[in-house]
Amino acid sequence: MTTLYEKIDRLTKELEEERKDREAFEAKTREVEAIRTKIKGIKLLQDAKLEAERINKEEILRFEQKKKEREEAEAKEKERQEEIRPDREKLITYAQTLQNVFKPHVNDPKADSIMNDAARDLRLLTNRIIRRAEEL
Repeated sequence: MTTLYEKIDRLTKELEEERKDREAFEAKTREVEAIRTKIKGIKLLQDAKLEAERINKEEILRFEQKKKEREEAEAKEKERQEEIRPDREKLITYAQTLQNVFKPHVNDPKADSIMNDAARDLRLLTNRIIRRAEEL
């Protein structure tokens, strides 16, 4: 009978060792999975950092391109303004000359009405010339 008890003891010890080995294996497996998760997290962070750097570079290039385009457009507009300035000044001088045209005095009421209408129309015309010249 002793052998039977010895076998039971031996089997119990073996089962206990197997249980401990299994628990140790499971603990190692969890540890490995935790490490894998950390590695995936690190990889994701690295990928995110690389993506952020790529996007940042693209934004910088896009900003520099827009700045260059804006500066070129401003330079062209300045050049155009310089080219058109003599014509603008001529138009404004012409309008001012028209504004300074002497309005003769007339005695007839109808003639005076015509003269007032002409002066008003001339004032509107000269204002329009000046406004459009400044918009050039």
